[in-house]
Amino acid sequence: MPFVNYYEILGIERGAGAATITQAAKQKRADWLDGQSDPVAATRVLAEAEVTLLDPIKRADFDRQLAAHESTPERTFADAVASERDWVVIAREYLESGTASQANYAAREATTQRPENPEAWYIRGVTSTMLGNARDAEFELGEAARLDPYEASYHCTLGDTYRANGDHAGALRSYQRASDLEPESLFYQSRIGVALNNLDRVPEALTVFKLVHEAEPDNELYKGYYGLALMSTAQQQWSQHGDGTSSILTKSQLDVSRESLRAVADLKCSDPTAREQIDEFKNFVNLAERKKWHRTRHTLLYMFLFFLPLFLMFRAIDVPNFIIALALFGLVLIVFVKRHHMPNWKWDSRHVPNFVRTSGLQ
Repeated sequence: MPFVNYYEILGIERGAGAATITQAAKQKRADWLDGQSDPVAATRVLAEAEVTLLDPIKRADFDRQLAAHESTPERTFADAVASERDWVVIAREYLESGTASQANYAAREATTQRPENPEAWYIRGVTSTMLGNARDAEFELGEAARLDPYEASYHCTLGDTYRANGDHAGALRSYQRASDLEPESLFYQSRIGVALNNLDRVPEALTVFKLVHEAEPDNELYKGYYGLALMSTAQQQWSQHGDGTSSILTKSQLDVSRESLRAVADLKCSDPTAREQIDEFKNFVNLAERKKWHRTRHTLLYMFLFFLPLFLMFRAIDVPNFIIALALFGLVLIVFVKRHHMPNWKWDSRHVPNFVRTSGLQ
């Protein structure tokens, strides 16, 4: 239970004697109990105060605890009694133990008991998210942020919920608000970068992630964010297909992708999720760069072009004609190799519509 100031509960000075303590406790029982919804809890709190302050050893220990808590807000007697049935405390305990459903139930009771308590709405929103009720969580966390607009964590968690619901513009506003309240927080800044990236504002996201990474270069989360932004920046320069996908269709696009992979490798990122996406990007670039033999749609034509010079070589009646036939065979072979043995990106570039071929970095 949070610390309770027994002197304040009894309404006495710290140096009060035993007679004053006893009289104050008696008077409080008469004044308070009739108005309390839980007289048993009120009696317990008063009894604890009286026993503690009348025992010299317990009182000395209490005075030391009180001195340690003087810089924190003190609870009133009504708060002390209410804490015996404080649903916010119960919800918090359930949340800390990882039991989301019980925490959500307690938080709902808390918002009924204390509808103006922002923590009650916050716990309710967090547990709704844990239970998969993202739309409920959006409203509940919004209430928490409305009731306590200066608590940065409320705005950040609300931003996460907006993002889960696909409202990336709303997420950006909430993350920005959290960062404005605590500008020294690199985590809130990184969330701004995430929202910018989701909004396809990749260059801005890259700038944010670069600054965050430079401020804390050993943080694996920030390494991952920065690495993914580097790859997204390269991918935005690829050629765009009509279905929204993209691919590498020029040497410049390949070079930019290779450069981003070198920068990502320098980060030495070990986050499993980031590594998975990095490996996927790397495999895509390697596949685009890989040379291989590609099928031809003109098999019969090439067979004719290959066999014609061979036929002429066998029928040549002198050396000059043989050399001409051999040169023709070599020319056909060179043309075939150039047209059918090439990097995948070059082959793909020849077989896409012109609007795709001319999009992206040329």
